[in-house]
Amino acid sequence: MDKKNFHKDKMVSNVKEVLLKWKDIWTGSVAFKKSFNRLEEQHKVVNEHDQQQGSGKSTTAKKDQSIEKMLDATLIGSGNGMAYASSVNDNELKTQFNYTKTSLNRGIEKEICNNCMKVYTDLTKIKDKLIPDFTTEEEIEEIKVVIDICLELLDKPQGARRMSKSSKEKMEAAFAEITKILKEQLDKMMLKYKAKYPEFYIEYTNARKIGGWKKKKDDGENTDSTSDNNPIV
Repeated sequence: MDKKNFHKDKMVSNVKEVLLKWKDIWTGSVAFKKSFNRLEEQHKVVNEHDQQQGSGKSTTAKKDQSIEKMLDATLIGSGNGMAYASSVNDNELKTQFNYTKTSLNRGIEKEICNNCMKVYTDLTKIKDKLIPDFTTEEEIEEIKVVIDICLELLDKPQGARRMSKSSKEKMEAAFAEITKILKEQLDKMMLKYKAKYPEFYIEYTNARKIGGWKKKKDDGENTDSTSDNNPIV
């Protein structure tokens, strides 16, 4: 959830807290109850899709970590191959294993995996010459393990990004509906409580301000809900 929506979400939570505090006043109004219930439903939608976006980010972080681990393992393998090639003065083989982390990390994600897979394949072709002086069987196979993990995770971010985009759109739609419920329904119905229940009305209008919160009538501060510093949305 971005900063703008975070503040909106906080405002909605504040409004709900105030309304629940004073529920004995408005629960007799069928229309008010319907609007409040609708507000809660849409706020629940916001929270659900915010959690989904968080899940998508978590998957992307795991993918990035797996790529980093794959590059490190492959770089060690290519270094072992280069050391062997140098020891036998095989210039062609030296070229085959002449990688840096930057050169391995070229291309899109699956191309990076292919770069690492090529190193693994080349190492397996000469592993009988590499083991045990330059590397071990486990060290070579570790490259394949991390490549497979990376390839498995690469299928998830696409879905995660689609889900994240879809969740964001649904969240924005829910916020739009919340704004409509507040501005066109609850704000209007609150007017009838302004004179009879002024403290309730003041707390509600202050909670409706982005970044604002309810203030007591006797704390000597301006409780005008139309303050430009804390716009109502």
